[in-house]
Amino acid sequence: MREELLTYLWKTQNFRRDQLKTTNGEKLIIVKPGQENAHAGPDFFNAHVQINKMLWVGNVELHVKASDWFNHNHQFDNNYDNVVLHIVWDADLPVFNPSQQPKATLCLADYAPENFATRYLKWLAQTNKWILCADELHKLPKVLRKQFFERIYVERLMEKTTLFQSWLALTQNNWEAVFFVALAKGFGLRQNGMAFAQMALSIPWLAMQKTASNLEGLEALLMGQAGLFAKPMENEYFHKLQKKS
Repeated sequence: MREELLTYLWKTQNFRRDQLKTTNGEKLIIVKPGQENAHAGPDFFNAHVQINKMLWVGNVELHVKASDWFNHNHQFDNNYDNVVLHIVWDADLPVFNPSQQPKATLCLADYAPENFATRYLKWLAQTNKWILCADELHKLPKVLRKQFFERIYVERLMEKTTLFQSWLALTQNNWEAVFFVALAKGFGLRQNGMAFAQMALSIPWLAMQKTASNLEGLEALLMGQAGLFAKPMENEYFHKLQKKS
């Protein structure tokens, strides 16, 4: 079991939600699962959960094992004081709030789809599939498959759009400068693309325009911004460019 799978379950609410109970036997109703947090702090913000007859609004934290709460030292971090629900796969240890009251905990292993974790690990073990769930796709109705591919297409397009929008903001809406950054990212391919893009962003577009007609000056500028002159090298051309940088 991985925490990313717990995150998926909670975000999609893909588990039995009728007759939910905390590990202490309290009746639990999920009103809103909250907003996923991609930064430091609890995993989900502003969740709404009803425990017995009391509505709680706060954060949700997820761990594979309940004891990870202590392994991650959350008991010493007041950013986690407002966690109203602790989501775990293995409730191996009770967790308490700052008032030393048991923290409401939901064990998702009791409500997840049958063999869910086993199927997930089986998918991860595959290396020759274009997509890990390839063997299961044909079981879905055609309309759902179409919606799935449309959704991942839109998500991918939005991801690229967000990246270009950030470059536009950094270059004050200079499309030529953005094209240069995108070109640099392409030369870096998948592994080094973002490093190449950051290098391109570090060079003022005016400096690139002034240096474009001077091959040696352009190479010196790019290599210098990439940090390639930091390590000494016994090469005459290298030293020539190093002096120009």
